[in-house]
Amino acid sequence: AKVLLVARHRQGGQTPYGPLLAAVPRDDSPIARVQAYIVDHIDQAFTVQKMADLVAMSGRNFARTFQREIGITPLQYLQNARIDQARKLLECGDLPLKVVATRCGFGSDRHMRKVFCERIGMTPAQYRAQFGCL
Repeated sequence: AKVLLVARHRQGGQTPYGPLLAAVPRDDSPIARVQAYIVDHIDQAFTVQKMADLVAMSGRNFARTFQREIGITPLQYLQNARIDQARKLLECGDLPLKVVATRCGFGSDRHMRKVFCERIGMTPAQYRAQFGCL
């Protein structure tokens, strides 16, 4: 019971990685509005202050409220949303990595590669090769 064994690769090409974010609630709370805006405008540049401005809050209060309600910082949420969107594009398309990085707001394919290696444990190209539907 002290050791847990998990298969690194699943049969049938199924991804062992679930989405990093739960479905975005579409209620009218300020935090939910920001979450929905981020997902709908994932290619834009965001700062905590820009997110706070969307709901007329101070940056500091917004960051505290966001973390209390969601359990992660606003910038962690943003990064997770970008990774989830990039994974969708990599799994079901053949767009060049630079285009995927731009559409997901990473700024460059180099930055997307760094984030993927840190969070997913493989490069975007490796992810596409393993889990792509092509």
